[in-house]
Amino acid sequence: MALLLDKLSHLLNIHQGEGRLVLLLFGFSFSLGFAVVFYETTAFSLFLTHYNVEQMPYVYMGAAILIMLFGTLYARLEERINFDHLLLLTISLLIVGITLLLLYKQLDSGTMPALVIALCSDMIAMLTGLVFWSLSGRLLNIRQAKRLFSLVSTGEVVAGIIGGLLVPILIPLFGTSKLLLVVVFSFAFCLALLNHIVRDFPDAMRVDNAMISEDEDRELAENERIGDFTWHNPYLLMIGALASLSLIGYYFVDYLFYSLAEERYPSEEELASFLGLFFAFIGVVNLLFKSVLSGRLLNTHGMTLGLLFLPVMVGLSGLAAIASGWFDETVLMLFWFVAGIKLIDAVSRVAIDEPSVVILYQPLPVGYRMRAQTLIESIGEPVAALFGGGGLLLLGQHWELSPPIMLVMILAVVTLWITVGLVLRRDYWQMLGNALSKRTLGEGIHLTHDASSLSILSEHLKSDHVGEVIYVLNVLEEAQHSSLADVLPQMLSHQAIEVRIDALHRIERLGMTSAEPDVKRLLYNHMESTQLRGTALRTLAAIGSGDIIEEIIPYLSSGEAELRRGAMVALLRSGGIDGILAAGEYFYHLVRSNRAPDRQLAADVLGEVGVKNFYRPLLMLFRDPALEVRRTSLIAAGRLQNPRLWPEVIEALSRGNLRRDAEIALLLGGESVVPELRRAFFNNKGNIDIQLRIARICGHHCTEAATSFMLDALKATNQQVRMQILRSLVRCHYHPQERELRQRLHLEMLRETQYAAWILHNKLDLAKRPIYPLLTAALDEKLHQLLERLFQLLMLFYGVRRVKQLQANYFSPQADKRAYAIEMLDGLLERRHKSHLLPLLDDIPDDQRVEMLNDLFPYNALAPEQRIADIIVNPSETISFWSRCCALYEVGQHNERRLYPAVVTALRSPNNYIRETALWTLAQLRPHTLHERISPLMADPAVNVARVAHYIHRTTPGTTGT
Repeated sequence: MALLLDKLSHLLNIHQGEGRLVLLLFGFSFSLGFAVVFYETTAFSLFLTHYNVEQMPYVYMGAAILIMLFGTLYARLEERINFDHLLLLTISLLIVGITLLLLYKQLDSGTMPALVIALCSDMIAMLTGLVFWSLSGRLLNIRQAKRLFSLVSTGEVVAGIIGGLLVPILIPLFGTSKLLLVVVFSFAFCLALLNHIVRDFPDAMRVDNAMISEDEDRELAENERIGDFTWHNPYLLMIGALASLSLIGYYFVDYLFYSLAEERYPSEEELASFLGLFFAFIGVVNLLFKSVLSGRLLNTHGMTLGLLFLPVMVGLSGLAAIASGWFDETVLMLFWFVAGIKLIDAVSRVAIDEPSVVILYQPLPVGYRMRAQTLIESIGEPVAALFGGGGLLLLGQHWELSPPIMLVMILAVVTLWITVGLVLRRDYWQMLGNALSKRTLGEGIHLTHDASSLSILSEHLKSDHVGEVIYVLNVLEEAQHSSLADVLPQMLSHQAIEVRIDALHRIERLGMTSAEPDVKRLLYNHMESTQLRGTALRTLAAIGSGDIIEEIIPYLSSGEAELRRGAMVALLRSGGIDGILAAGEYFYHLVRSNRAPDRQLAADVLGEVGVKNFYRPLLMLFRDPALEVRRTSLIAAGRLQNPRLWPEVIEALSRGNLRRDAEIALLLGGESVVPELRRAFFNNKGNIDIQLRIARICGHHCTEAATSFMLDALKATNQQVRMQILRSLVRCHYHPQERELRQRLHLEMLRETQYAAWILHNKLDLAKRPIYPLLTAALDEKLHQLLERLFQLLMLFYGVRRVKQLQANYFSPQADKRAYAIEMLDGLLERRHKSHLLPLLDDIPDDQRVEMLNDLFPYNALAPEQRIADIIVNPSETISFWSRCCALYEVGQHNERRLYPAVVTALRSPNNYIRETALWTLAQLRPHTLHERISPLMADPAVNVARVAHYIHRTTPGTTGT
């Protein structure tokens, strides 16, 4: 059984560990498709039984309005409700809604229920599509999606086949309207599956962490910039025109098909049975066409076929139908021709047309694609549906919409459709060329493998700009383009050495054994650089055949360091036992060498080999007397990712000349480094610098272990550390799901608000005697930092992009932008957050803020001198050392002798800057008392404090006698 499952997984291209997820998604797709096929069969059977086909345009127009309304509502809910809750709510509402429709139909035998049920058909199809594709997008990464999307989505097709075949069997037993019970049970099964998926894959329900590799501020600015030309982009308008004509053509074919079906099958049961079998047949053809032909056709013939196949096939079928209608006096021949058009439209639309339209969005900037697609699908297409339905109604008032007239109208739409498709085909290649030049395609690209695609890519591969060529190679590899096998060997002759090295790395990574002769030619070309030939050695060892190891071993004794390096890496990484034995002796000679460059080369080789178990030499090289050897060893440790090396690497964070290299190594270390980072963080509670660096590093890992550690580390008392932890969590797009975690972050928000209220209390008391401008400015800066931390916390609750935009507006110097941000926060925040944040954030005077916060954080007014003394001596970490220094300085400047005891207390502060400033302040207040205190400070371990003490001892009367 296990062997059979392994073979099946291999056949379906399912990797290890993916089987359960694929099964769940397939089952989810199947149950959604089962519900949709039964609903559509019921809806149109009931409608055509109670109404004439002339009323179908009203259904098209009403459905378009419903789609726009529910699409807008769904988008709003998406901003306010957690992703998993939104999916569960959507399916639950579908169950409730269809149950109510069933009850409505049972209680009212009139015509209105049939109309309402038909109106909801497209909306239900839209919602089920949103739920399935958004869920699949969360559960599958880019690589998995390219392999598995088609597989898991066939569940809907299989459901259509089985459901369609069951309809004629179930109708005699239950009747047409009670088929809605099957829909309810199907959605109930969907809900159970979805609940199971949400519980078993909680991390996938959070925002995708893979998106955070880019700088978010730059990305946000880019999104704002590209949003300015949303509907002014001619290319986007042409996509909208194509989608609109495609939808109008679909409605015209649909109208004609149902008009003839109504005439051929007059009873409700006959019509429902026919539609069920017809949808089942469509499912069978769709499954065969999608799995066997569509991908090959699209890849072979590219966008020309993708954009023109559907309209051309509909047009040719329409011409054939017209001929059959004119030369055959029976309606039967015409009906089956129209049914054939409907079949062609249904199959081609899913298998070729829709994937091609998605490809049209690829040349748009990454941040623009989803927005553009959403605009067209949620606004453009429903508007086109309104025009299509309205056009049918208007034409129906002047002419009888007989089959020949409808076929002529279909041909007219098809003519426009083909024209727009030809223009778009040209514009697509132009846009793709521009995108390749500007390098804006991003990841997850699907490129067709036809001659046109290869031609435009080849042009950019000839570019003199290295970055552009490497970018195009990235696009080809990401898209798994069939031309790579031919392109990469050609790149070994490119004029830029960077491109040739990059091509060698790709050949090695992809295991392209066919490129062995080209790699050998490059290796044996002594006119090439030694760096390039060394890389060729590594590539040759990975892809070579026969006795390739024997050809590489002589390079170990080469006079060129790059060739020796290449040979060692090649043999240790890809040479097997013979290669390791041959290179090992030479490698240990380098490790024990008296020359630092040799030892550095040994460390570099270990890093390039990247074999985790080859870690022991690094333990010795970490303590090498040469700085460059130690730095290279740290980078090599990051590449090896052996947990036994992490304590040494983390220890290097405290050494100024090794700190940067240690950080890079820990970033390269992946998930394995997180447990050691956690241990080091809590073992260095007094070392703020180490904690800050660890918190920043974890913001690049974003694993479950890393976010769990950062949540625990939020208990850190230092505000700088907490701020960095929050930034790292935001960078990971962390969103708390569990109630306990949300409560913890809420309490953290309350703590920050309490600190902010305390600062406001200080400012109010100091305002009674406005002679402390420096301290007031320091408190303002501290308040600003607290507000930034609060916005970071809000990003965890309400989404990074939205809150980042509000934060930018809130801190804007323009009053209208601040007002906009506060108003948006008023509508966005939960009640428990709003009660303490809005008074703090509102653009009102400080005394009003304090009054509104008084119930939560009572204000006890103090005299300015008492407040200054409290700032100086209060051990709370709420007060920054800079604020204390400012307070001490202004006490000395204004000769506030009543604060002498507080200044004396500050001399015992653990912060050397506070001790230094307190010493200066005492010299201003009571210089004659300094002889009692200056001697210990002259021996202070902090150089700045000792220096000031010596200076005061020399220059202040009354201190020299000590």
